[in-house]
Amino acid sequence: IKYVGFPSLIKPNISAGAKGIVLVKDKAELLKRIPEIQEMFGACTLQRYVHHTGYYYNVMLYRDQYGKFHESVLIKIMRYFPLKGGTSCYCEVVENNYLVSICQKALEIINWVGFADFDIMEEEKTGEFKIIEINPRIPASIHASFISNINFPEMVILDLLGKQIPEYNMKKGMKMRFLGLDIMWFIFSSNRLKFRPSWFRFWESSLAYQDGSFKDPLPILMGMMSGIIKYMNPTFRKAKLN
Repeated sequence: IKYVGFPSLIKPNISAGAKGIVLVKDKAELLKRIPEIQEMFGACTLQRYVHHTGYYYNVMLYRDQYGKFHESVLIKIMRYFPLKGGTSCYCEVVENNYLVSICQKALEIINWVGFADFDIMEEEKTGEFKIIEINPRIPASIHASFISNINFPEMVILDLLGKQIPEYNMKKGMKMRFLGLDIMWFIFSSNRLKFRPSWFRFWESSLAYQDGSFKDPLPILMGMMSGIIKYMNPTFRKAKLN
């Protein structure tokens, strides 16, 4: 508590999609909530709360067995659900060499080999960037790299086989939407009609859908149905909306 301070987040060590993350404002609230969260998710960490700008960044990059960095993909996550901070509903592929450089520096310090996925927030008042998480796994937002013509799974395989990793011709300015989750954002967000770009913009050449395609709508429909069924579970709602 002395090191982190308040407000802060109770964050399960093993979780996904912002499940189990709880905002606490003081020691009394922390001691009250921590037993329940630990019972549901196991060991937790107390993490400083970042008063951020309302969006966050996701940096995907690869460092090979020789310490060389290859292509990186940076997305600006502009809509997400749960609203307190969760999975991307709408994001844009952007360029920011500074963010990529601080992620590379972090991986060099820990001598990381392989794929890494960073979540970064920007302090609203100071503009300072904060790394809030490093995931040693392929994230759901990996689709943003595919639509940008960057193939991280291929990098992994070639590196493991000791073969040369090629240079990729990145397709810039792509946007990605997770329609099933974006509908949940629309239902719960008070900013639904003010947000730009408009929520009602469904077609443009640079826009792709994470959960399917209008040419093959069944995956989107089934994903939405499974999401509704999942959301009807009280335990799931409690884990996501605390």
